[in-house]
Amino acid sequence: MPIPPHEEHLAPAPESDRGKRGLRRSWILYLGGWTLIGLYMASMDLMAIRTEIQAESVLRILGMNLVQNYGWAVLSLGTLALLRKVPLHQGASVKAWTLHGVASLVITCAGIAMMVSVVPLFYVPKLSFLPRLWRFIQQYFHYCYLVYYWGVVGLHEGIAVYRRSKEREATAYQLEAKLAQAQLRALKMQLNPHFLFNTLNAVSALLHSDPATADRMLVKLGSLLHLSLEQSREQESSLEQEIAFLEGYLEIEQLRFGERLKVRIEVPKPLLEAQVPTFVLQPLVENAIKHGLAGRAAGGTIHIRARQEGRRLFLEVEDNGTGIPGAHSGTGIGTRNTKSRLVQLYGEEQSFDLKFPATGGALAQISLPFSLSKGSPIFQGGMP
Repeated sequence: MPIPPHEEHLAPAPESDRGKRGLRRSWILYLGGWTLIGLYMASMDLMAIRTEIQAESVLRILGMNLVQNYGWAVLSLGTLALLRKVPLHQGASVKAWTLHGVASLVITCAGIAMMVSVVPLFYVPKLSFLPRLWRFIQQYFHYCYLVYYWGVVGLHEGIAVYRRSKEREATAYQLEAKLAQAQLRALKMQLNPHFLFNTLNAVSALLHSDPATADRMLVKLGSLLHLSLEQSREQESSLEQEIAFLEGYLEIEQLRFGERLKVRIEVPKPLLEAQVPTFVLQPLVENAIKHGLAGRAAGGTIHIRARQEGRRLFLEVEDNGTGIPGAHSGTGIGTRNTKSRLVQLYGEEQSFDLKFPATGGALAQISLPFSLSKGSPIFQGGMP
């Protein structure tokens, strides 16, 4: 049984080239299927002939079967039109099934009448039209053209169910993607006020004791907020942009801590084009300052590293502070936010670890798939 054209193809052809090509392919498949059925039926008729087969007989049998099947292809358009108005795959009622049952009888009788009508084009009939029609009904009604009708119905409805399932899958995927984007935006909205609140607290602490330093912090904060607004439009940015933002933040913190805060950044130049979540390092550095170094009179050093191992990118923030995990270690806003964003962006292809080495300090390590920024001359998946 040939695959019928999709129901939307019964409407006028779309104006776009893609729609026209799709319509043309559907009709080629539709008519090709009926051609194959005609050839099959002709071969069965030829196999039933026990005498020597003449070329003229082959042409007659082949021609009659093809003409009859092309006629049935035209009649099946009525089946498709009815299915478009009364589909059976969407919880059809008894009325719908009854309508198709009656339609199957009508179209089957029309198909048999068509078969009878084309016989004189290829053979001299021995019977008149009505007796010949009755004989054809007896021979073909119950197992041939009635099966054709319901075969077209089954194929059309099966394809409709499959396409509907695919559309639901695509819709569900789009909804999941939109939900993930909404959650990521919410996490970033949570991070920005958190960062701003902490920085303003630092400015407030210096406002009376060191107004000049507080003023410089506010100027740098304005520049940093401007940079953050530019980068906040995307969920990912290059590691170079992330480091630039981080350096702006560290300038503010170094105004606050002075010589007590030392920073080392080790990022190989080829990795500057690597894609990372926007603002992923700042909350980790903030935690290192707040929980590792702020309570120490001597301050300390924060070491920021990036490296590539195969198709993985590792980001590390390490400090030489107190190194004692507190009751809320790993549960603050910055840490929770980082974990949640990594899960939303990369699923199971990421990891986040917060370690406290025996030698002291703390180490936050992120692992994520290695990819490069758009337009980078380096191909994704490895370093040259």
